[in-house]
Amino acid sequence: ALFHYEIAPHVHDHLVQLLHVTVGGGTALIDGARWPFRAPALIVVPAQHVHGWHFETDVDGPVVTAAQRPLESLAAVGAPDLLPHLRRPRVLDVGCAPRQAEALLPLFEAIEREYRLQAPGGATAGTALLMAVFVQIARIAAAQPEEAAQAGQAAARTRKAAVVERFRAAVDTRFRDRWSVDQHADALGLSAGQLSRLCREVL
Repeated sequence: ALFHYEIAPHVHDHLVQLLHVTVGGGTALIDGARWPFRAPALIVVPAQHVHGWHFETDVDGPVVTAAQRPLESLAAVGAPDLLPHLRRPRVLDVGCAPRQAEALLPLFEAIEREYRLQAPGGATAGTALLMAVFVQIARIAAAQPEEAAQAGQAAARTRKAAVVERFRAAVDTRFRDRWSVDQHADALGLSAGQLSRLCREVL
């Protein structure tokens, strides 16, 4: 209401934003595309994606804004199949997955509780809860009609994303050594051309 339900396009360089719309609806503008939404909906806006909002006046639901890089690092170690869900803007119809929808609000409430407590270990607990939210996001995404039709392609994308994540980790580890693209590709068992194509496709 402070912004009269209109938020102009802007970008967060290092933050991912999650909106769980439980009442009402509106339109998200993400990277120049318009995404209408209606409750129950879940909206993911990763870092570095330009986004703006038009909300209906009765809109309600929790919003979480968090540092993206720690979440990606945690996912890379324990759940690389979640990385595409952390990096891709999404507007999801939560009604397609009622069982997962039931799990969402308690998770958001637990995140809020940790934030308000400001107790030791709160950041760790909050990050773990956010990862649990992204597990539900992956399940809800799989239940979307267009996603179900592309299940085989999704499995291939997951494998490609895991290779690209290994490349990103190697760049972070070896940037002082100034490895060439050829050296990175060789370490991954790929040609430089294959690595370039994978990066363009996944990133």
